Amino acid sequence: AQLDVLTGGWLASRHMAPMGFVVTLAPFEHADAHRYFVAERDGRAVAYLSLVPVPARGGWLFEDQVRGPDAPNGTSESLIDAAMRDLAADGAGFATTGLVPLGGAVPGWMRAVGRLGRALYDFDGLRRFKQRLHPPRWEPVWLCVPAGERVARHLVDGLRAFAGGSL
Repeated sequence: AQLDVLTGGWLASRHMAPMGFVVTLAPFEHADAHRYFVAERDGRAVAYLSLVPVPARGGWLFEDQVRGPDAPNGTSESLIDAAMRDLAADGAGFATTGLVPLGGAVPGWMRAVGRLGRALYDFDGLRRFKQRLHPPRWEPVWLCVPAGERVARHLVDGLRAFAGGSL
């Protein structure tokens, strides 16, 4: 019940409609497959992290991380640390905090798209947060386009997938 309240407060603090699987929050869907980590303060949940399995890689994806306004600084990082230690103790071979769209060494036009979309989604802020965790490597995720077809069309299709069908 406390996590439901925390989730509702987090969603209410967001100023945009859910964008497909990017910001849709369904932490208890298929709950039996998840791992959960909860931060408490004075006996009350102030943040949580849910992980889902990535069977093909023998690891886990850090899917949902929700932090209430009264969570102390460092709570998110502490949850990630606890999860990483737990996964390491269980011998997991892989863990990821997920993708950072338009992050890293991308062409100038893609950086411009990121800057234009900053009001909707803080791509740079997400990358800076994840960079503080000192990942051993960044793995690129590519959008492949058949030869002779327009990149823009496929990019829009990708954005529609993130947006749940409609831009």
